[in-house]
Amino acid sequence: YYNKKFTNILNEIDFNAPTKQVKTQMLEALKPIFNQTMTSSDGVQAYMSLKSLSKMTSPQAIQKSIDNGFSREEHLRAVLDIQRLFENAKLQATEPHKSGEKNAIIHRLNSELENANALITTKESLDTNKNRVYSLELELIPRFSDSSTPLNTKISEGGFNSQKGHQEQTIKAEPSIAKTDANIIPQTTQTKHEYSELLPELEKYNAIA
Repeated sequence: YYNKKFTNILNEIDFNAPTKQVKTQMLEALKPIFNQTMTSSDGVQAYMSLKSLSKMTSPQAIQKSIDNGFSREEHLRAVLDIQRLFENAKLQATEPHKSGEKNAIIHRLNSELENANALITTKESLDTNKNRVYSLELELIPRFSDSSTPLNTKISEGGFNSQKGHQEQTIKAEPSIAKTDANIIPQTTQTKHEYSELLPELEKYNAIA
C-alpha cells in the first residue's frame, strides 16, 4: 500500500508517543511539502502549512476519526500521507464557510484509504487566491459521494473562481469548476416538446426518401 520511502518514514515515528512528540516527528517528515502545490486527481490545487498540520493533529480532529471507528495511529498515519491522499482525491462538494466568512469557501475532497475514505477539507481564501489544507477525517463511508454535482448550487450561481496553476503559495483563479464540468457531462436527451417540433420535419424527410 505504501512505497518503500514512505514505509521507512512510518517506521521512524513512534505513534505510541504523546501527540506533541509525534507531531514534532511528523513536522520533520512533512516540512519538504509545506507551501508546495499539491494537485488532486481532478485538478484542485492546495498547499500544506504548519497551521494545516496543527489543525489535523489536534485532539478534536483525532477524535472525529476515532468516533468513526478508527484509531489515533490510523489518523496520524493518514495525516503523514496527506500528499498521496490529496493527489488521489476528487472534489465532492464546495460550501460557504460556516462562520459566514465572505472571502472564504470550503472544499470537501474524498480520497480512498484502503477500505475506507479520507475526507480532506481545504479552505480557500478568495481575497488572496490561496487554498490551504484545513482538516482530515477518516470515515468508513464517504459523506460526499455525488461526483456529478461537485459544487453547491446556490454558491455556484455566483461563478466564484476555483484554484489552478499557482507556484508555491500563489494560486491563480480560473473559471468556476461548475463551468468546467459542463464540458464533460453528457448532454441530456431531447424533451418531448422538442421532439414534437421536429416530428413534421422527420415525416417530410421520410416522404422524400
